[in-house]
Amino acid sequence: EVDNKVLQKKASVAGEQETKLKPFQFAHGFQVNISPEKDGKWTRNVNGFDIWQIRIVSSGAYSLNLIFDDFNLTEGARLFLFNEAENAYLGAFTSRNNKPSQLFAVAPVAGDELVVHYEVPAGSDGKNDFVITSVNHDFIGILKSERRPMRITAGSCNIDVNCEEGMGWRDEKDAVCRIITTKRKSNQTISEICTGMLVNNTAENQKPYVITAAHCIEDAKFAETSVFTFNYESPYCAPLDGD
Repeated sequence: EVDNKVLQKKASVAGEQETKLKPFQFAHGFQVNISPEKDGKWTRNVNGFDIWQIRIVSSGAYSLNLIFDDFNLTEGARLFLFNEAENAYLGAFTSRNNKPSQLFAVAPVAGDELVVHYEVPAGSDGKNDFVITSVNHDFIGILKSERRPMRITAGSCNIDVNCEEGMGWRDEKDAVCRIITTKRKSNQTISEICTGMLVNNTAENQKPYVITAAHCIEDAKFAETSVFTFNYESPYCAPLDGD
């Protein structure tokens, strides 16, 4: 169990010791080794699927997000993450989400617990399809929630795109994304927030390149465990979170 206020203070002190060009830390990562092979519970042949579930709890977290390794989902399988109490659901993730790196990251799920639910066609061997290697405890509250603490983290020069000053950027705003990165620093796993945007190329073939700052993703391996969220904006000119 961790104390959010203690983590907030540590992050603040660490931030003051670094340069001003830095991402915003919002979560503390716990290294774990959770897999369908040795953890959780399997239920066999439910409507043609074998189902594996595990419940993960980190008391007091405003949200949780996970990092997977050895990620290679079986053809026809479906992976979900959810917290029914918060009405928060992610998935289905399928074999189309497999990558050569075998790394996979998911967006935060609201609340301090979540269920990982994996369905494979009955009789398939899905025990070695992934390993959960990091559980990231959000100690700031980055998701829209009535319980989110009110904190001022932006400068006066940061204007909501839906304010009058943003009227001339209605097309360009769709290219902007919020980036959640998870990385190892000084033997700690931390999750941070940055921003980036889509850029065109001379071929103009709509290949989705993203440009961001070097202090956000300083190594290609961190890009493999980053989550890119588009259309994240306040609905109107006010200090509100987007969806």
